[in-house]
Amino acid sequence: QLAFVVTCISPNHKANNKGVKNYLYKDNGVNIVVLRSKGKNLLKRLTSMLLYLIFAIRNLNKGDIVIIYNYFPEYLLACVYLKLFGIRCVLDIEDGPRFADYAVRELLTRCMYPLIKHLCEKRYLIVSKELADQLKLSTVLPVYGVSMHCSSNIETSKFSKYPIQILYGGTINEERGLYIFINAVNELVNKSNIEIEFNVTGSFPIIEMQDLKTLCQKTNGRVRLNLYGELKSADYRNILNVSDVGLNLRLANREMGATTFP
Repeated sequence: QLAFVVTCISPNHKANNKGVKNYLYKDNGVNIVVLRSKGKNLLKRLTSMLLYLIFAIRNLNKGDIVIIYNYFPEYLLACVYLKLFGIRCVLDIEDGPRFADYAVRELLTRCMYPLIKHLCEKRYLIVSKELADQLKLSTVLPVYGVSMHCSSNIETSKFSKYPIQILYGGTINEERGLYIFINAVNELVNKSNIEIEFNVTGSFPIIEMQDLKTLCQKTNGRVRLNLYGELKSADYRNILNVSDVGLNLRLANREMGATTFP
């Protein structure tokens, strides 16, 4: 069956960002659609809501399967249309509702969760079993990580050669363990004799990471820090395949720690 995956532009994208355009591409036969929104704040949400509805009316038919990423308010009208016309819609939950966050945007998004959940299939894609347990969802498919091309089994060859390869990726900030990582690397630089190579991908504060890299360079290669930033899928998989371990350092006492891997 034809499957449309409709993804929502992050609220962090600027409306005048010319690099973000409407586009469609295929991944293993699945059509992935990105619709660019216009305007700012409330106007941006309203135009996005209309864009998704217009796209659904023009392009989707009974027999298609739609997967939506999280439960943004922008999806509401499109989800109502899909429900009315019997087009199956699956909710992919990558972040749980942030119940302790009272910002207007988070309150609105949190209110959308039960509405959009009701309009979708009663089975869900979800980022982790722990989040499914927290949200009391029983029929779920946890999808760990972004690459399904790597074995889920732990290889016995891992940790058998040096330097040990450690991957730290995603959006890296204080709430996601930035200073835990910096302190740990400092500790290794000063007190450890083990050869370790850190590969940092995604987005991170440049100044702090460059200072840390300078510190690592004083160890003559014993502790290495590679700063890759955003990578293409193939390049990321290459790093993933040689990694002995990946780090997830979300702070347990912060709200972000409860939304993805509680």
